Amino acid sequence: SIQTLLLPIDYAMRASWVTYGRRLIGIALNPARAADFAFGLTTGALIATVTLQNIAVASDPAGDQTRSSSPPDTIDKQQQPVHMNSDDQTPSSSAAATIGKHQQQLVHEHEGWQSFCKWGLPTNEQLQLKQDFVSSINFQTRIPNWVAEHLRRSPDGKGVSRKYSKFAPEGNVPEMFRATNEDYRGSSFSRGHLAPASNHKHSQSALDETFLLSTNIVPQEMSNNGSDWLRLERLAREQLRHFSDVYVISGPLFLPSKEIDGGHKVVRYSLIGKRDVAVPTHLFKVICAEDEASGRLQLSAFIMPNQPLRGHRPLSDFEVKLRHLEQCAGLSLFPHMDLHIREQIPSLCVNENMCGVGALDGRIEGWKLLGHLKLTSDCAELSRAWDEIQQKSSQVETMPLIQKEMQLASKRMSCPWTPPSRIQQQS
Repeated sequence: SIQTLLLPIDYAMRASWVTYGRRLIGIALNPARAADFAFGLTTGALIATVTLQNIAVASDPAGDQTRSSSPPDTIDKQQQPVHMNSDDQTPSSSAAATIGKHQQQLVHEHEGWQSFCKWGLPTNEQLQLKQDFVSSINFQTRIPNWVAEHLRRSPDGKGVSRKYSKFAPEGNVPEMFRATNEDYRGSSFSRGHLAPASNHKHSQSALDETFLLSTNIVPQEMSNNGSDWLRLERLAREQLRHFSDVYVISGPLFLPSKEIDGGHKVVRYSLIGKRDVAVPTHLFKVICAEDEASGRLQLSAFIMPNQPLRGHRPLSDFEVKLRHLEQCAGLSLFPHMDLHIREQIPSLCVNENMCGVGALDGRIEGWKLLGHLKLTSDCAELSRAWDEIQQKSSQVETMPLIQKEMQLASKRMSCPWTPPSRIQQQS
């Protein structure tokens, strides 16, 4: 018995799937079965791409009941954050038999590739549709390719709190490709959110889903996660003061360093844990703000190194052209947006105050101090960094981490340093 949910999603293809372009339509199956179907729309012609294990959609809690596939504009926007384009043709919520008829027809039309892939097309990714975001999971890197959100003004749910949420493996991902908490333990990297937990507090279950490892988490340098990346997250939420809808796409990048090997660029990145979870060299975030009443749009794309950053730089320093980001990521981020119109959309950063330095609150400052400590290269720099920390220690919530990093740095560079006593710490 197949439960059906047809939901069109603009989907950027990886290299092994390149044709002329397609849209994926996810089909949620009985959770007891491991197989999935997918079929796409390509350049005006409906072509079947039947697969086993291509798209996994969160299980329907309704059990054996057939799930409705109403057009997106009839769905409560607080519960449906994924933006659907008006030209996507979503089938009505007819009986499952009708869907089965479509599947049989599509299978028949696609006997061509089945002669080469009798048991389904190979895939290295999985699409996960959650309450408040959609995520493309990469089986090889064990982290998302991208995560997309749709933010609207809505109150936090009563009693909803981050303290009840726990980082957890994504149960829908095959175990051999699944990141776990053990992979992060002792790695020195934090579990960084792509869709921030603070964006999704209308219900506890929606908040909890942002803590699923393979679906929404990447290994992120701690000081960056708590400072500059946090500022980008705040920038996205800030747009709700001026716009009705904010669409955000975030993800990892693996970019070449300045190192040249035999005349060629080199990409180097770390792997953590027993499952070799990939540590991205950079992260990206695209923010597209829309005013529903006037149709006004503003859009900015950012690339941020996944490392400690010195100083408190304006966010505009990290802004890049959307086309450049797409080239770096290998993703077509807004495939239904007219290219000519896209080039005319003003940046969020045309207002210097919007993408400037911003407030240096205690939380951001504390993580910045940790980052500055990590960037020291000799004993003199280490001493100056520690003096700065001592002056602000009463305001710094990251002192335990800072002291641990100071101990490691002084040992690494053979610099004299005496850890403060408990009395000093309390004072």
